[in-house]
Amino acid sequence: MFSSVCYCKRKFSRKLTKMLLRIYSVFVLTMDVLMLLTRVCYIILSSIYRIIRPQPLKSLYGEVAMVVGAGSGVGRELALHLCQLGVTVACVDINVESCNATVQRALQLHGKCKRYQCDVRDNNAVVCTVNLIKDQLGNITMLFHCCGLPSPRALIEEPPGIRTTMDLSVISYFWMQFCHVCNVLVEATSQFCLLWLVLPVVGVEFLYLLHNLQSRD
Repeated sequence: MFSSVCYCKRKFSRKLTKMLLRIYSVFVLTMDVLMLLTRVCYIILSSIYRIIRPQPLKSLYGEVAMVVGAGSGVGRELALHLCQLGVTVACVDINVESCNATVQRALQLHGKCKRYQCDVRDNNAVVCTVNLIKDQLGNITMLFHCCGLPSPRALIEEPPGIRTTMDLSVISYFWMQFCHVCNVLVEATSQFCLLWLVLPVVGVEFLYLLHNLQSRD
């Protein structure tokens, strides 16, 4: 008799334990689903609110930008656009005539722009140019490296040598990055942007998209 009573108690306790575990599992699952739905609703409402009232864009007025390769193509359009946003732009290019044309166009748009001739393949020339820009315009807060971008003229002209291509597209990047890292130690808000060659990814047809942009050069 005693053994049967103990067996019934153990059986009841097992059933009770299983029931409590099921209740706990259902409770945890319900809470997870409610938290998920709450987060989804919050994200949806936040997105709708940002669509109706977007966050104000950061003001670039007073920033100093160094645009390498500003004589033509993407670098030129980038320099002009930055001037319209109130940025003081240092146009750096090895071609003096094309860089002067960019500066003249920027001045017509009432922008602050100045020309600097530099061969970015030479580390000493890069350091001297950066120091000159700091002395004349102030600390560089934005740096745009636009060297080595494809051009429609690349289809009809002889390709440059491997060494020239590497120095212009890769080595100059490291010279600029080194100078920019040194500048970041002074300006915590400094930014660096690299416009790299995307031709191997998008194909030769990408050159046609640049034709209208670079046909004005």
